[in-house]
Amino acid sequence: MTRYKLYVLRPNENGVDELVKKFKYVIANPTYILVYTCKKKPEGSILVERPEVLTVQEKAWIMSCNMQIEEELFKKSENAAQAMQSFLHDLETELKSEQEALKREA
Repeated sequence: MTRYKLYVLRPNENGVDELVKKFKYVIANPTYILVYTCKKKPEGSILVERPEVLTVQEKAWIMSCNMQIEEELFKKSENAAQAMQSFLHDLETELKSEQEALKREA
């Protein structure tokens, strides 16, 4: 599985526009820019090694990014979708037979 990392960098004269062209997950405020990526480290950035320094909103943003990433992976993987459907079908069958067994015991 691809590993994403969070980087921080100071805004420059190009602003966020250049980063948005290169990276899918970018969030900015007047003081710094966060880039969440599995690609090469953005030039001039520093790896965020202590997520506890992030604000609640930034943590929520990362969670949202991760949900989007998982959804995209699931959509791309036909096998994953089929495996999930098969699992749910098997689970339903197992639950029905367990329910019937409980009825017979009662």
